[in-house]
Amino acid sequence: MDLEFGNYRLKRTERQLLGPNGPVELSARSFDILASLLEKPDEVIGKTELFDAVWPGLVVEENTLQVHISALRKVLDAGTIMTVHGRGYKYAGPRPVPAAPVVDDASPQTKPSIAVLPFANLSGDSAQEIFCEGLALNIVANLGRFHELFVIDRFSTLAYRNRTVTSAEAARELSVRYIIEGSVQKAGDRIRVSVQLVDGADNRQLWTEIYDRQLTDIFAVQDEITGMIIGTLASGYGGRLGKAWRDRSKSAGLESFVALDHMQRAIDACRFNKEGESLARKHLTKAIECDPTLAKAYSKMALSHLADACCGWADDYDVSMELARRWAIKAIACDDGDSWSHWALANHHLYTANHGVALDAFRKGLECNPNDAEVTTDYGLCLSYAGRGEEGIEHARKAMRLNPYHYEWYTSQLGQIYFDTRHYDKAIATFASLRSLDSAVIRIYQAASFAAAGNPQQAQKSVKRALELDAGATLEKWTDPKLAPYGDAAYLEHFRKNLRKAGLRGRA
Repeated sequence: MDLEFGNYRLKRTERQLLGPNGPVELSARSFDILASLLEKPDEVIGKTELFDAVWPGLVVEENTLQVHISALRKVLDAGTIMTVHGRGYKYAGPRPVPAAPVVDDASPQTKPSIAVLPFANLSGDSAQEIFCEGLALNIVANLGRFHELFVIDRFSTLAYRNRTVTSAEAARELSVRYIIEGSVQKAGDRIRVSVQLVDGADNRQLWTEIYDRQLTDIFAVQDEITGMIIGTLASGYGGRLGKAWRDRSKSAGLESFVALDHMQRAIDACRFNKEGESLARKHLTKAIECDPTLAKAYSKMALSHLADACCGWADDYDVSMELARRWAIKAIACDDGDSWSHWALANHHLYTANHGVALDAFRKGLECNPNDAEVTTDYGLCLSYAGRGEEGIEHARKAMRLNPYHYEWYTSQLGQIYFDTRHYDKAIATFASLRSLDSAVIRIYQAASFAAAGNPQQAQKSVKRALELDAGATLEKWTDPKLAPYGDAAYLEHFRKNLRKAGLRGRA
């Protein structure tokens, strides 16, 4: 069985280690040493035992073992492997847990799976990078609307922006069959887009095309590229894809390059903090001014105001919540076929304790785009708040499959769902795997997880850190429906009880 420890996954069958940035290069011996340490995380593994496990029947110098230990330390987080002088080595990282199988009704075995790599900018102008990213983003969005496809989230493919890899390597790392790659060259009012579809299974090019057009034709080019992909894949997967393409409904498109630029900058600005959200709203305002039909900008504006309210950054909670509602309604009025429109409204309903309506809105969003990882992971959290945590885990895990190099807030939400469902060891390991994201809500759920697992010392440390991040943290505040919108009374009492055990105090 595969093992997860922090931000890493040891895949036994494939003999592969996956890290936060994809596969980690390890020698066969180093892999075996790591596997041996992970199998006995609470024990010191003697050098003789490691030699017998990794080099059975061979005489090997001790320095050889040290070389492989050093190689592992270079690719793992600091402190993961500890030397116990005179005895051997011990695993000292986040507790390894069996990796949950990815429950995925859109598995690559039954549906064509595809990833769109960043388009190379051949214009010689770094300012055109945003344009290239926007072009790939729109192709991903076009493909993502089809239930007949499994499409990797754009955030994960951005990891290849500054990496030189073959299509086969990218397909293997992202666990997909097909890769779209291309380049963009822009000069004046002309644009040339070169694109190819590659079957990553055998690194075989299925088709290649060059579009030499007026800049104003770029949206038609995006549509043609999508149609070409659909047409090529349709022959191998029955008639479903071709029919879906013919029957598709035209959604509101991005009619302004400047709007696209601001939209991309808004997405990049979101860093789960007050300053990032404020900067994002400035870009979203400009995007909407340039293109009032851009539904995603309205949706993102709604979600930004919601984040302000629920994270305690708003000057007035009620005002921010009302703004979130209004922007979400505008998004749906602009394009009710866009998944983000329903996502925004779903989250507003969740945090106003309308769980049934919220779940319906999430499902509508996923009907619009079943490949949207962010909608999928938030749907998982909503299910947990509604008392259906085990289902929530399935969707949170599916979101990570759709977006292998996902944002860390995906991880923190999965940790919360693990706590809700009483998988305390998994919750603790999941929170421990976070590298940069640190917030009061994370520490609050980490504290509750430690308390529930019978580790009061670590629970108290987590409460202390939560209070450093939120001086006003109290039991009443963090179990208030505004911050903990549980629709299931048993889940809420479970949360409250373990926060008490962790030492979070009530109001003075």
